[in-house]
Amino acid sequence: ACTLIPQNLHGVITGALKGAGLTKPPMYISVICLWGIRVVLTYVFTYLVPGATIHYVWISMSIDIVCRFLMSSTYYRKKKIFKNTAL
Repeated sequence: ACTLIPQNLHGVITGALKGAGLTKPPMYISVICLWGIRVVLTYVFTYLVPGATIHYVWISMSIDIVCRFLMSSTYYRKKKIFKNTAL
């Protein structure tokens, strides 16, 4: 429940970026977070942490969602898409 707000804000931010014509950065952010954070942490929790339960998989998903939000919001603030003269 704690990650619903970052998850939905990430969707809004990536939608704004895609609407401004920036389609590749949201894709790269999602790929980096999915394969670099979610899959790696799930593997670590599953095979390297003794006694790990399914809760650890959900924790890795939550960390992934928060990282996606932080990366996309940072990119959104740095890009300043509304100051683009093409819009």
